[in-house]
Amino acid sequence: MNISIIIPVYNVSQYIERCLLSVWEQSYNHLEIIIVDDASPDDSMDKIKNFLNQHPTSHKIKIITHPFNKGPSASRNTGIKNATGKYLFFLDSDDSIPKDSIQSLVEYLAYSPDIDMVISNTQIINLNKKIKTPSIKLSLKNNTILECDEIINSFLKKEWYDTAYNKLIKKDFLLEKNGWFLEGIVHEDTLWAFYIAYKTNKVIISNKLTYNYFIHPNSITSNKGEKNFNSLAIVIEKILSIIPKKDYNEKKDLLCTYLTSLKIYFLKSLISYNGNIAFKKDVRKRINNLYSHPLFMNWKRPFSFLLKEELLNIIINLNIKK
Repeated sequence: MNISIIIPVYNVSQYIERCLLSVWEQSYNHLEIIIVDDASPDDSMDKIKNFLNQHPTSHKIKIITHPFNKGPSASRNTGIKNATGKYLFFLDSDDSIPKDSIQSLVEYLAYSPDIDMVISNTQIINLNKKIKTPSIKLSLKNNTILECDEIINSFLKKEWYDTAYNKLIKKDFLLEKNGWFLEGIVHEDTLWAFYIAYKTNKVIISNKLTYNYFIHPNSITSNKGEKNFNSLAIVIEKILSIIPKKDYNEKKDLLCTYLTSLKIYFLKSLISYNGNIAFKKDVRKRINNLYSHPLFMNWKRPFSFLLKEELLNIIINLNIKK
């Protein structure tokens, strides 16, 4: 079975060789490697070409070049369009995968027919000492199979990751369900994963470590600007538009809890933002307006959420007045 590994490339000169070497060392042989050059201005592509010259392989290699920088969503979409593998694997170019990663994920496909996606464990390697390393270990048992409503319920409980990486996902499923990434934003993984959780019919869980995620001091998630906040507002708005009206009752508590946790994350991030005060006021108002959505009507908000939101808003107000 052919697997397509999709690697977007932009300003990753420092990390790209580590990423490629981890792909070349895979124990699984039937790989298609799709490298999407997102008009990277550094020497990333030079290093890739040197690496390919020095590391011959039987893997099928495709290099696709964007005429101008389009962002990670567009790069992944380009990869999907050009992939020929039955299943896809998204790999960020500043991360790496263990040697048996793809082999391990493929083996889980044998547990049940018609699996749309295999989700596995991620190891976080924190290179930024200023950021506390989060724990995102899967809470679900090995070989757990989730179907239909179980999938979105599990996602809302945060039992698996809202990321694009470290998922072996069926290409035909993505195409059938229009599982494209929204272009022009960051935090696109959260929106994509939410949509996929609603559309997927069958998922299997692996507790094996099949991905090395590196936190870098200069990563997008480490340095939030106006685009981060605008993008997160768009993500929340789009998520609200995806939810079927029947779930306003059937999944109200799970949905409201999940979305309120996103709001708290947003407010926490806004505290550390030291940019334009007018923007800070406007984007907070924008977020608050989103949470007047009918989904939240008659929802009994937990006291812990009320307390957190109140404290965060007090701190933001104090920062604004300085």
